Amino acid sequence: MTEPIKTPWHVWAAGVAALLWSAGSAFDYVMTQTRNPDYMAQFTPEQLAFFYSFPKWMVAAWAIGVWSAVLGAALLLLRTRGVLR
Repeated sequence: MTEPIKTPWHVWAAGVAALLWSAGSAFDYVMTQTRNPDYMAQFTPEQLAFFYSFPKWMVAAWAIGVWSAVLGAALLLLRTRGVLR
């Protein structure tokens, strides 16, 4: 019987970094889409008009990108723990 190969430390580092980065993007997406008053107060009226004028297809593409990145980073970390083997 062979020993399982230990996951290198840099895979953990990349997974954690990717998850943190993606979580920041997900937070931005949720706050923008829910039009959170405290979060949106940091933008100028011109920027708000820009955000609120996004077509539905652009919002859908943004959502797919954000949530795919979060899922991908989470799955990378789960795989390194051996949960998904």
